[in-house]
Amino acid sequence: MREGLEAVDLALTRRQFLRAGLGGVAAGSVWRTIPGAAQAAAGGALVATAPGDLQFDPYFAQTRAWIVQGQVFSALFDYQGKNPFAPSPQLAESWKETDKTLTIKLRKGVKFHNGRDFTSQDVIDNINRAKDKSIGHYLFDYFDPAVEGAEAVDRETVKITYKQAYPLKLDDLTLLYMIPKEAMADVATKPVGSGPFKFVSYAPGDKLELQRFEQYWEKGKPYLDRVTIKIIADDQARIANLLGGSADFVDTVAPSDVVRLKTDKRVQVITPPPGGFWYTNVINTSHKPFDNKLVRQAMNWSVDRAKIAKLAYFSLAPATQSRYLTSAPWYNEAASTMYKFDLARAKALLTQSGLPNGFETSIMLGKLAGSKEMAQIWAQDLAQIGVKLSIIEKEESAFWDTYGKGEWDTVAFGLGDGRLDPASGINNSSPLRINNNRAKIESQPFFEEYKKLVLEGIDTTDMKARKRTYDRIQTIWAEESWTVNLAFWVIPVVISQR
Repeated sequence: MREGLEAVDLALTRRQFLRAGLGGVAAGSVWRTIPGAAQAAAGGALVATAPGDLQFDPYFAQTRAWIVQGQVFSALFDYQGKNPFAPSPQLAESWKETDKTLTIKLRKGVKFHNGRDFTSQDVIDNINRAKDKSIGHYLFDYFDPAVEGAEAVDRETVKITYKQAYPLKLDDLTLLYMIPKEAMADVATKPVGSGPFKFVSYAPGDKLELQRFEQYWEKGKPYLDRVTIKIIADDQARIANLLGGSADFVDTVAPSDVVRLKTDKRVQVITPPPGGFWYTNVINTSHKPFDNKLVRQAMNWSVDRAKIAKLAYFSLAPATQSRYLTSAPWYNEAASTMYKFDLARAKALLTQSGLPNGFETSIMLGKLAGSKEMAQIWAQDLAQIGVKLSIIEKEESAFWDTYGKGEWDTVAFGLGDGRLDPASGINNSSPLRINNNRAKIESQPFFEEYKKLVLEGIDTTDMKARKRTYDRIQTIWAEESWTVNLAFWVIPVVISQR
């Protein structure tokens, strides 16, 4: 490990992994939060890797933004407190909450990388940007439906008013990374925030350079002087860089490589417990024959989750139909056990739908580890009931571009935000949310009931009422089958032991 970090035994919670940059949307700073780093010598540099070019605007989470988010930017709240499942203050110092308002006292002494003080007006500016649909970012679907507006009480106090009772005020604000208004126009190429590291340079296809921000508000941090992110598209080349000593940190590791690297004394594999993230196949309901619920259900019956978990994910990802662990308060057993692997049942549903001889379709894959092996297993089983599944592989940027345009039948996805509350999981999931839904469910017969239930779920803080609502939502997910959950997505990282 490079100077400034030491290899330690890490017992991280799922939430801490999220804040360490795994899972995308609410990522944080692995290089300032790894346990044991406080005892390491200050200074030095770290080299990490990324499989594709980086997205700097933290309002966009579908491309690899996590590396920049938690290093360059800070939010009002994060998940780095004693309870990793509850938001903790970051740029906020204290707050008062009612059903429809949130008044926040800001932390003093926070500066942006351009030297300007962080004030209540910056919160207002960022909320206004989050509510601007024309930018095309994902935060619009969080903030515009929920937030009426924001006003400055004084220079260090801001009041946010909500359109209705809303239980996820703090959770949503963990996603709202603060950008100074004067830097918003250029944030895609020259990011400016208030995080522990500031932007130095970026060469697409080569590397990103960051350096320690000397005026960072958290005393004594970051521990490192410099961070370099090398862009290395090839999976094996990233691992070779790690083993060869030219990189310290690698994520997006294939399950087969994880198994191999666990026995390599040169590195340490850090794996969180399951829950909060899922391997999921998303079906485009606007493409025939997937506009027919019976066909979508047939696809669900045709999935051998146990075989996929063993052969594609090397037994690292527990098979599941549910988004929730059985121990979670939101778990719905009936909805979570509705399907099993049954090709005869799948064939019968296809016949009932008018497709006794099957059909041809495709699944689009990006860089998600294990996806190709999963698709190959599924294609072999589908062939037995007359369904020809073609596998289309795309580089990361092309994958997201095609996904956004809706030019796909089925897509292999990693979903989840690590949060406990299902409302957050719906808002943060492009195929589950009710606005700008990427699976195109708005035209489906069930959508009006589904929309009503999703809004009910965020309209009250009564846990019993919300449990009834989310039980019904989970039943709709299962019955309508536009997402086919496969396994809990356990996301390891590998660090050098040097």
